[in-house]
Amino acid sequence: MKKILIFGENYFHYTESIGYTFEKLGFEVKVLYMPLVKSSELSVWDYLKYKIQKKSFCKKYFEHKKREIQKIVLEYRPDVFFSINGNSYYEFIDEHFLKLLRQIKCTSYICYIDTIRRFEKFNQNIYFFDKILSFEPMDITYIKEKYNKVARYLPIGVAEQIFCQNNSINEKKYDVSFVGNSTENRLAVLDEVAKYCTANNKSMIVYGHYWHNKHFWQEYFAKRSFARKHPDLVKYVTNSFLHDQEVAELYNTSRISLNIHIALHKGINSRTFDVLGNGNFELCDYREDAKEIGLIDGTNIVMYNNTEECVEKINYYLNNEEKRLKVAKAGKEFVMKNYTMKKLLKECLQHDELI
Repeated sequence: MKKILIFGENYFHYTESIGYTFEKLGFEVKVLYMPLVKSSELSVWDYLKYKIQKKSFCKKYFEHKKREIQKIVLEYRPDVFFSINGNSYYEFIDEHFLKLLRQIKCTSYICYIDTIRRFEKFNQNIYFFDKILSFEPMDITYIKEKYNKVARYLPIGVAEQIFCQNNSINEKKYDVSFVGNSTENRLAVLDEVAKYCTANNKSMIVYGHYWHNKHFWQEYFAKRSFARKHPDLVKYVTNSFLHDQEVAELYNTSRISLNIHIALHKGINSRTFDVLGNGNFELCDYREDAKEIGLIDGTNIVMYNNTEECVEKINYYLNNEEKRLKVAKAGKEFVMKNYTMKKLLKECLQHDELI
């Protein structure tokens, strides 16, 4: 049995789900989460050093963790190393580490489930990876032009163990829901959807980080500031995150699941497949690569080109349940056939003759 070592952030379900998928594909799997400095877990002495010289303390802490990771590699001796999003906030995966993998004849992958441009503050050491994967089509060209390396397109697909389970929740609590953090383009759309819902007595829920909430006083004043700028939307925002099964359950209780990509992303994000694979109706902002991967507007997904069209389509599909359910059913069938995480990762490794 081949061994695979997965290295990624403990952020939402992605690292865990990829590990779960590789186990289903017959690998012996070890998952390493990127270490964070958690002040609550430090000793009193280390906490004092952290508060006095934070930058210096973090550098020493991360260097220590990097040596631990290299030690684990030498002990575990994986056949495949699978890095998710590379160096997100520290250069854990450096040139020495990648040369070490080659010495033990371990094939190295770097898989971006976010655009590489968000991580280039830290050296990505692209030159030393054997295989480069990205969900963002524009990154394929970017990586070729900047690094002269060939990257392959890999939409991450849906995590079946979370989003594709038979769920007994059929009652629809919300007409419209959205999960995602605040960005300028998202707020522009959500503001207009909120106005529509208020004027037409429709239910709506939004989850994510929309104002600072580290302290009670901070949350109080930040929410008031947000409310002045977004008087309709604030009524529908729950300023917290949902995770894993909670997200799947929200989709199940929503008639329309909105998917608004951040401006930096031009390719189809993983949420696209999560919503569809869960069997829900998805209204998504227009994506240029949609047709190329088989997503057809009005057939297995519905897309909008601008805010006005988004509101028009929400109104149309809330008033045409049969058509809405037909699109949702087609979307689930399409994703389950073509875009599960298991299918995509299996094809990826078969392409490289690793399974």
